Amino acid sequence: MKYKIDAPIEAIYVSDFLSEIPKGIVDKAATGVGCSSIALEDNHPTIIAVPTIEVIRNKTAQYPNSRRDELVFGYYSGIKEKDLLNYIKYSNVPKILVTYDSFYKVANLIDKTKYRVVVDEFSDLLDAYSYRDKAIENLLKSVKEFEYVSYISATPLKEEYYPEALKGLDEYEIVWQGTVKIKVERKKTNKPYKLACNIIEAYKAAGDEGLLMPNGHYSKAAYFFVNSVNNIASILETSELDPNEVRVICANTEVNEKKLENYKIETALDPEKKFNFITST
Repeated sequence: MKYKIDAPIEAIYVSDFLSEIPKGIVDKAATGVGCSSIALEDNHPTIIAVPTIEVIRNKTAQYPNSRRDELVFGYYSGIKEKDLLNYIKYSNVPKILVTYDSFYKVANLIDKTKYRVVVDEFSDLLDAYSYRDKAIENLLKSVKEFEYVSYISATPLKEEYYPEALKGLDEYEIVWQGTVKIKVERKKTNKPYKLACNIIEAYKAAGDEGLLMPNGHYSKAAYFFVNSVNNIASILETSELDPNEVRVICANTEVNEKKLENYKIETALDPEKKFNFITST
């Protein structure tokens, strides 16, 4: 069955009108609305499966806070099982964030009858399957063993592309009132990295006031989504940017450190800088 959930016009976050995430597929229709926060703050022991370690670090750093006075545990490669088991033993309401790859490990350590599961950004599953097929198969197989599972995304898959595990589930679409649509200006070029350098030069020329946007807003920070550290390094070298005004968010490996040379690898939790380069990590 398909259902619509009408958000009150004054609502900003999902928690303004929902106390738990529905079981099934949830199209939250917008990003940054706190859907996963409900799963991290309600009174149900929960495992939240996410695409990357960076997401785990971002979420776990937010707790404890005024809404939850307990830690949230992040589990991924390198974290010891005994630390997870110790957390479960002493936590009143365990909340475990885990990567798709490591989900089955957590599932094998817990009492499945006591836990709910949230698969965050489930639309990434199809994309990830092309290069992480074993991890995704293990995730979908393990998830079947839980009674209450929610799949959430702001950009859900079309129904014809659903994996078998998602077919036949109830679907919920959150309908937001009075949302502002963002106009995206597309620029076609056969020299995208030269265009990126031109954008950087425009920000430099604008100075501290910021670069004037078509809507009259002054932008003081630029974000470049480039899923290649080699290409990021080329843009940085060509633009001769000061490392102090650059934040690069990518996998923290020795290979990437060598590629970036004088530029540090940072995280989403580090302060924003004037020029921010982000890979799919």
